[in-house]
Amino acid sequence: MATQDISRAAFDPRKQYTSVRMQQGRVIMDDDWNENARIADEDKRRTRVETIGPAGSPDDGFAVANPHLTGDGRIDFDITAGSFYLGGNRLELHQSTTYLLQGDVLQPDEAATDVPDGARSDLAVLITWQKPVSAVEDDELVEKALGGPDTTTRLRTIQQVILYTGIEGETCSEAWQQVQNRFVADGLGSLNAEQELSVDAELSVSYGAGDPPEDLCTPVASGGYLGAENQAIRVQLTDERHLTWGLDNAAPLYRVQVAGDRTTVTLLTPPKDQAHWPLAEQTVEILPWSAVLPNNEKIAHYQGHLTRVSAAYNPDTGLLTLADPVPTVGFDDWQSRDDEGELEGDPEGDPKQTVSTILCAYGTAALTTRPIRPSLSRQARRCPWVLRACRSPLTAPSSGPAITGSSRPGRKPRTRSFPGSSSRALLPMAGASSPPPWP
Repeated sequence: MATQDISRAAFDPRKQYTSVRMQQGRVIMDDDWNENARIADEDKRRTRVETIGPAGSPDDGFAVANPHLTGDGRIDFDITAGSFYLGGNRLELHQSTTYLLQGDVLQPDEAATDVPDGARSDLAVLITWQKPVSAVEDDELVEKALGGPDTTTRLRTIQQVILYTGIEGETCSEAWQQVQNRFVADGLGSLNAEQELSVDAELSVSYGAGDPPEDLCTPVASGGYLGAENQAIRVQLTDERHLTWGLDNAAPLYRVQVAGDRTTVTLLTPPKDQAHWPLAEQTVEILPWSAVLPNNEKIAHYQGHLTRVSAAYNPDTGLLTLADPVPTVGFDDWQSRDDEGELEGDPEGDPKQTVSTILCAYGTAALTTRPIRPSLSRQARRCPWVLRACRSPLTAPSSGPAITGSSRPGRKPRTRSFPGSSSRALLPMAGASSPPPWP
């Protein structure tokens, strides 16, 4: 998952801080700046919820209309331009579009738009969350005068209309309840009063005992820096029993090209130093396109293909080899869109995709010892919201728990729970399609 290179995320709305103030002669950290923005954003979001309500539109924005079949026999419908407020998040569609040509859904679920053999009821749902965007994804964020290094990232609101197929019930309310039941059954969480899909998962962090030296008088010497370090370690659940974890908040991103064999990858943006080279047996994640920007740059999806590196990165050729081939489903689906020629935009016809290196292990850890139950305290206000209505946008689910924390040797281990790092909202209408897993 594309993330931000941060030192930590300490924001907790329960502390009721109203701003961050500088003091003379002090060092400024990234979290100081970020927390001040989070405080202001959360205050604005809550004001909107209390004034407008969990969901509402001033102009029928995102309303579904004109269901029809395309020339190749696929289900489609129009999505009306306008604005919509969902969970305090403002969504805006500048131009009317269709379900199959949404700018924030470049990998459509083709199976959901197939015409069924018999009668079928579907529910269209509007979801939204906020996603960090780096200069690797949007080249215009790079300051050319710096000669290469990037600076800040941006947060972008993702808005998608998706289809839940095979819904039963006579009313929209009954159909919407079925979708909410699916959220719970799939372990995605449940909706709160703000139409936010929240989960309840906790992560306990502790230090391993380690092996004592054979001779306490002559301990083994270790090379490198021996002082305290502040490492932001991102831990992200991939399913009920597996997780990935990475240093630097799993933030390193590289623009890549995937060769025809689907295992050879060329890094178009080289790692910043040797310590960030993807090495053999390390885990990496290939992320497909998710959304397109007005400048035709593409944003990475929130999750993709996890695999290991079989042949380490070669700085002379820029190549590395993956242990498992990149699948075509979920990665090449954009090529079935009517505007795929505009999306490709590369005269060589070689689409670019994004790889997010998670320079650590992928395994079960302690997740096999007990079931995961949902209920996270909302610390980073970037969770999902849901909205419902038959012909207007409805709700959004929360992201799976992704915990970012920092540890220092010698400190007492702490157990903390964090919400997912994204916000989402959903909208039930009449339509067709199965939703993707939430980030």
